[in-house]
This record gives sequence, C-alpha cells and structure tokens, in this order.
Amino acid sequence: MKLPYFDESMQPGSQWSSIVNVLDDLGQTPAPCYLGERKVTEAQYRLVSKKQDVHWCTLKICVAGRGIVSHRGKTQKILPGQALLFSTAEEDFFHGIDDGATLFHFYRMTFVGLNPLIEAYTKRHGFLLPIDKHHSIAKRICSYRQKHRSHISMTPSAAAEMVWGIVASCLHIYETSTPENSLSKSCIEWINHNLEGHAGIGACAQELGVSQAHLTRVFQDSIGKTPGAFLIETRMRHAVTLLLENELPIKAIAQKCGYQHASHFSRAFKEAHGVSPKDVRKEPGVYGMMG
Repeated sequence: MKLPYFDESMQPGSQWSSIVNVLDDLGQTPAPCYLGERKVTEAQYRLVSKKQDVHWCTLKICVAGRGIVSHRGKTQKILPGQALLFSTAEEDFFHGIDDGATLFHFYRMTFVGLNPLIEAYTKRHGFLLPIDKHHSIAKRICSYRQKHRSHISMTPSAAAEMVWGIVASCLHIYETSTPENSLSKSCIEWINHNLEGHAGIGACAQELGVSQAHLTRVFQDSIGKTPGAFLIETRMRHAVTLLLENELPIKAIAQKCGYQHASHFSRAFKEAHGVSPKDVRKEPGVYGMMG
C-alpha cells in the first residue's frame, strides 16, 4: 500500500512526530503512517480536501485551544476533550484552527487501510468524538513519543492491531456516548425481550416514552434501518431457532413471532431467508447456521 508522505515535524509548532515503517508489508495492511503532537498558532492553518491519488485517515485529539471542521457548509468547533476523525477522500471538507483562536493543540494519528469504513462511519455519525488527552487512545498514541523526527518499525500484525484497536475504540465511544444511541440500544433491548408476541414498534415507543416517528428517525440514523425492519429481521432469526429446536407446528411458531396467519409468516420468512420454514425443517443440517 502506497503511504502518503509529508513530514509534519518540519511544520511550526510540531512537538514530536514519528514516521511508522511497516516491515514486509503486503500492501493491504491497515497501518499507522504518522504519530505526533502539534501546537498550531498560525491563523491561516487550514487543511482542505482535494482530489489525489492516495487517501488516508486521520484522528486528531484536541488537547488545548480550539479547532474547526466544516463539511458541505456545516461548521463545528473542535474543543478540548473532543477528537476529529476523518478521511481525506471527503469532498467539500476542511479543518484547522478556529477563527479568532490563538492555539489548536492536538495529538494525531494518520493511518491507511480503512478509508471506506471511516467514510461510512462519519457519514452516519459525524466527525467529532468525545476523547480527551487522558483517554487510553491518547495515551496509546503518546506512548510512541520518542525523540523528534524518529522512525518506528512495526510488523504488519502490530500495525493492523494498533489501527483496528483505536478505530474499534472510537466506534465504541460513539455507540455509548450519545442519547440517540442510548435510545436505539433501549429499542434493541425491547425487541430482544419481545420477540414472541404481537407487540410492535408503537408499543416500544410508548414504553420508552417517545413518539414512534422520533424513535424511527433516531434508530434509522443510528443503526441504518428502521426499528420495524430490525424487529422483523430479529424475529425471523428467532423463527429459525424455533423451527430447529422444537416440533411446534409452523402455525404456532408464526404466532410466537407475531403473525396471526401462517401464510403471512411463511411469506415473510422466505423473503428474509430465501427458503420456506418447511425447507428448514426438512434439512436442519443445511440451514442450522441461519439463526
């Protein structure tokens, strides 16, 4: 994999900067390229996205001062305790020091190999995450602080583990840090506890104390599908378990999964799995992994 090259250690305000060399790289390994710390004070510091042959991703953790990020005309401030995660493939995107600010101090990791994931993630969740300088992610980046302009060698496995570990932590932070995701999580818990029966998303919304329209919007934004679709998918997986683990009539299983008529259940089951409930019962060894 061709790595981007720029030496930020030569830029004003660079506190330390380490270049990562991946040993025996096969060309597809997610890997960090640069780790460092910088204190930007120049008011004109702006990094604007542009078309180029090589794209990478960057995580910047704001330590002090104030930054700014703008995407398609929507502008947000980057404050201490927040981190910016982005891919350079984003269009109509820039970030830098905020107007009127005298400092933008950050830790950063630039990495390659996960652009599609980061682009999909930021499209759904945004570019900012609650990460401060005391977080384990920041400490891990700073653990590679060596003498200025140093080079670090990593095996492919170590490079991939570092990138995947930090990115996974970022995903977990988002999943657990916003009220919207808390609502989605509560909805999923409700669905898992109400697989058997006829209760729908309206009942879930009522129990959670929100309107069905609000729950649907939040869930769609957070999970990528409506809660109704998620409920059906979950019940269809549960149906496979019921078909394989007991001898209940299909009509009884349909009712357990919220369907009054076996024909409606069989149609939904086939749409979900491509086979009928009877087919699953005939060949349990073939379809045993469906659930």
